[in-house]
Amino acid sequence: MQRIVLESGRLRVEINQRLGASISDLSIKGPNRYAFPIMRRAAASDSEPGAAACFLMAPWTNRVAGASFEFAGARRTLRPTTGDGTAMHGDVRGRPWELLDRSPISARLRFRSRSFADVNYPFPFECEARYEIHPDRLLSTLSVTNAGESPMPAGCGPHPYFMRRLWDDADAVEIRMNVKGRYPLANRIPTGPARDDELCAHFRAGGPLPATPLDDVFSGFGGSAEIRWPSSGVQLRLECSRELGHVVVFTPNSSEPAGRKVGPLPWFALEPVTQVNDALNLMARGVPDTGTVVLQPGATLSAMCNYLVESR
Repeated sequence: MQRIVLESGRLRVEINQRLGASISDLSIKGPNRYAFPIMRRAAASDSEPGAAACFLMAPWTNRVAGASFEFAGARRTLRPTTGDGTAMHGDVRGRPWELLDRSPISARLRFRSRSFADVNYPFPFECEARYEIHPDRLLSTLSVTNAGESPMPAGCGPHPYFMRRLWDDADAVEIRMNVKGRYPLANRIPTGPARDDELCAHFRAGGPLPATPLDDVFSGFGGSAEIRWPSSGVQLRLECSRELGHVVVFTPNSSEPAGRKVGPLPWFALEPVTQVNDALNLMARGVPDTGTVVLQPGATLSAMCNYLVESR
């Protein structure tokens, strides 16, 4: 089995077991009973994990600068996975997961790093993901367990891509969320502590998603965010557990081959994560509140991110 479809009421979710237990579609039935994608819909034939509607990140999130970090007095080396030499988005999103159990409205899947000789992390670990759908919500959990005999640093989180519009072309998507500060970045790596600024205030007050490109990480995520498609009359509320204390907002522009910008892509990412970018290196330098959790042997980091959908 590769794709698992769960439906309830107006909501439908499709999970790709072979591609990181990722979500390939989260849709709501709108006019004429057509299923409109809430998250960016992946093509059925797409085997690229970055094209998923929502992929999972573990045992770290976002970027590790230089694809290496120091932990417990030793330098740990990863394989670079980007052109800039960083290791990005963990090492579970492109791999097959094992289906543990499922019902008409739920599925639970597992990943074991020891099943893969080429796993890109120097500590053995296991992950579990669970999805459960109801007429007005998708419930999801992700966990990372230290499967080794020594302490292990860990982080996790989902990477969902949401649509800027649903069924009404007049939609101008709006976001409201509590954040305390934005990190200054150089090549997407923090260069200092997070500071409150105008963009943080904009998100706290709520309003249209900025049209300018963003690729920013925020601290002090309060665990909830609202995404509204006002013309379609739909609101999605994220409710996250306290472990997901950071959030990344990614709003790229499309471009032509010559590099001329032609406006925002039809989707954006809003990623609740445990860790700030390069958290493993920041923690090694003594920076507080990176979101990295040091797991003792057998211990588990578990995070919840639920998607509650309201529509008129």
